[in-house]
Amino acid sequence: MNFSKQLHQIRLAHQMTQVNLAEQLHVSRHTVSNWENDRNLPDLEMVTRIARIFEVSLDTLILDDPKLNEKLIQDSKISRHQMIMAVMTTAVAMMSGMAATTLFGFFPQWLARLIWWSYVAVLFLFSYMLSPKSVGIFADWSVLSRSLIAGGFSVFGLIFLLIGIVLIAVQGVDLQVLLITLSGLVTILMTKPVWPRHQHAR
Repeated sequence: MNFSKQLHQIRLAHQMTQVNLAEQLHVSRHTVSNWENDRNLPDLEMVTRIARIFEVSLDTLILDDPKLNEKLIQDSKISRHQMIMAVMTTAVAMMSGMAATTLFGFFPQWLARLIWWSYVAVLFLFSYMLSPKSVGIFADWSVLSRSLIAGGFSVFGLIFLLIGIVLIAVQGVDLQVLLITLSGLVTILMTKPVWPRHQHAR
């Protein structure tokens, strides 16, 4: 028996209305109705709270419904991905700052090149994680948050791209200049899935 039918039967067996259950779960009656009519599925936290209210095991609610099983697995993957994304965002921000300081001659050339190589590698990894396939991880982000992050990295990318182009024009092409230019281009391109318009395109 799938989750929606189980929830409906268990609720009636406990002589509880949808409104009563919704109040205990701190959700709307419409949300409970959607669960019981198989229009939507709860997350693991909500399933756990339902199990506690009705004093049934999680296995009873989860194992007989492949669709709910799949949703909970996907939710778990998204949570892990969000944690990794937070770490990667911090790493990119830190590497951006370090890369910027190399432009002022604060590091020897070998170390500056190492920083730029590392920065480009982190950017490519970050870009892969921001591919359109993973855009769902931003579903819960506000439009403002997504705009600020995408806009901030776009500005960084544009600055590095312009610096790279100017350096190529002034002093010619070398490895570090190419890395600067490449990092700017990758930074701009990687923000594409983050912009809010993608939130409504799915």
